[in-house]
Amino acid sequence: MVRTKTADEATFKDDVLWADAVIVGTPVYNGNVAGAMKLWLETWDYVGPKEVVGLEDKIGSVFATGGHIFGGIESTLKAVAAQFHIFGMRVMTAEADYQPKFPFGVGAPTGDPPFNNTDPGPGAVDAIFLDAGKALGCRIAGKAAQLKQERAYARAGRTMAEVASGGDTITAQIQALEAKLTQLRAQQR
Repeated sequence: MVRTKTADEATFKDDVLWADAVIVGTPVYNGNVAGAMKLWLETWDYVGPKEVVGLEDKIGSVFATGGHIFGGIESTLKAVAAQFHIFGMRVMTAEADYQPKFPFGVGAPTGDPPFNNTDPGPGAVDAIFLDAGKALGCRIAGKAAQLKQERAYARAGRTMAEVASGGDTITAQIQALEAKLTQLRAQQR
């Protein structure tokens, strides 16, 4: 299940702790994380017993849009990723084999040529960045499903190697996501 919420709607307790993966999107304001997003990230509570916080098995990822290629997109991506690292989350950045490279997350300039003339008009996100975001989303969903499956097997006293491949619903979902990711990569080339 996927939840999409704004920084004003989401809460640490009800949404971050609930999720297997947290993907944060933010516009870049003056070379930084947007104020509303920064305020929301500061509500995260890392003080407390591990059983309460428990973000070590969660995936964190980030994407950002900014007016200019060198207008703070990279520093914004790094700032949000740092937040995830503080909580011990498994940070996943964008596709290493995707072109162009997105080493810190997916960033999309919207004000610089040639990316400022996309449909439906100025401020829209170019298809190359949307494709990169889709590929990252597929990869995160697959990894989150795999981690969830591993935790379930661990609770049952089994390992992944002991489970016959293809017989589990989660295994089938992972395989479908991997196929979609392969398809997106092929379309990009």
